Amino acid sequence: VIRLAGKAAINIHPSLLPKYRGSNPIGEQLAGKEVELGVTIHLLNEKFDEGDILGQAKINFSRGFPAKDELEIKAAKSGTGLFIEAMKGHGSPEWKPLKQR
Repeated sequence: VIRLAGKAAINIHPSLLPKYRGSNPIGEQLAGKEVELGVTIHLLNEKFDEGDILGQAKINFSRGFPAKDELEIKAAKSGTGLFIEAMKGHGSPEWKPLKQR
């Protein structure tokens, strides 16, 4: 998949990486009552959810702790915006992926 990508192979991940890597980050955040929720877009590499970070955004909720579906929707919307911004910057001096810790 990585080699087939035209510009970059990118993942929209519903957590603030490097926290909550894996296939169920929303469930794990909710179960752990995580107070800092967010979304990350990152480059794909050979290791699961460990590629360089292109952007992150915190997700805030006006009323208490969110329901799973509410968090999923906000993460998808926020991640889409991050993806668009990253693609606009691809190839420019601003395109500076950050190594994950």
